[in-house]
Amino acid sequence: MKKIISTGIYLLLGLLPVMATAQQYFTIKGRIGNLNAPATIYLRWMLPSGDQQIDSAVLKNGAFTFRDTLANPYNAYLELKEKGPAQKNGIYKGIYLEPMLITITGDSLQNAIVKGGKETKAFAEFQVAMQPMNERWRDSGKVAMQIADKELRNAAFIRHSISYQQEEKNIYAAFIRSHPDCYVSLNLLRGNYGKYPPLEEVGPLFKQLSPAMRQTAKGKAYGKMIALWERTNIGRTAPDFTQKDSSGKTVSLHDYKGRYVLLNFWATYCGPCLMEKPHMRKIYAAYNKKPFDILDISLTDQTGHNYGDRDKWVKMLRNMKLPWANVYGDEARELYGVEATPSNYLVSPEGEIIAKNIHGQELDQLLAKLLP
Repeated sequence: MKKIISTGIYLLLGLLPVMATAQQYFTIKGRIGNLNAPATIYLRWMLPSGDQQIDSAVLKNGAFTFRDTLANPYNAYLELKEKGPAQKNGIYKGIYLEPMLITITGDSLQNAIVKGGKETKAFAEFQVAMQPMNERWRDSGKVAMQIADKELRNAAFIRHSISYQQEEKNIYAAFIRSHPDCYVSLNLLRGNYGKYPPLEEVGPLFKQLSPAMRQTAKGKAYGKMIALWERTNIGRTAPDFTQKDSSGKTVSLHDYKGRYVLLNFWATYCGPCLMEKPHMRKIYAAYNKKPFDILDISLTDQTGHNYGDRDKWVKMLRNMKLPWANVYGDEARELYGVEATPSNYLVSPEGEIIAKNIHGQELDQLLAKLLP
């Protein structure tokens, strides 16, 4: 049974890879032991729209089959619930979908042998490369959980996370360089460098992908995003834009010439964005009499679920009574390549981007330095 779950509100639709023109199909034929109903296996993967597709099959003598369209090779995962759909937690296995026959066989899902094409082989190599790192994550988690004091336990998690995240990126980079002609590398670059990917890392790695991979529909889309990030990097002139506020009045970035302005991209469905508003009120009150202002840009929601529709935005503004300008729409988002909220850019009185994605105490310290 197929089901689609929308996740577009987190990925900001419109920045996702476009559908390939040729219709392609994948087929999975598997056998896990001799399991029968109610044993059920689920397949989850992402559609080009950003929605998650879920398919399921009841096992018969251990056998199951999945077949569906595929825009381009993409990572997915299987979940086996031996006791049926009501089972709370199943057994998981990551796989890679590609437009061909993929076979999965074994006595258990964890130890099943997956056979496919180039992408399946590359994904298996990536999993082997990541295995020592995954074991370190598990071991450090066990050690941290033994710390009774909550603050010390959280500090241990954070300390390990900072250290391990960079080590993981080193593994990603080495894999991408050694597999320049694989979708696994492109998807790894696109999806595993966080919501605010460091341009100094992803830019050179993208150039090391093969020309053929960069010319795929997904490669072109990501190349376009990198170009946007380069044009809106620190030290570059902030692209001008004009959008309308809740009363229909046009507001432009050039209206703020001569003042520092914090361009704040947010959305009504973004919890962290709303949590930031009290702090933004404080900095606005502290610096607005100096040459400083805030311009909120509220993003639309393109998933069709009305999480970020204009009416909700107008109502929320009415309740929040923010003292700075707030505009609605995606024109600025598209100019700046914004993929996640909250995102911000601090623009100088001369129109130069001097900081981006700067929050909390870091933002306080910078403003205190610029506006003593």
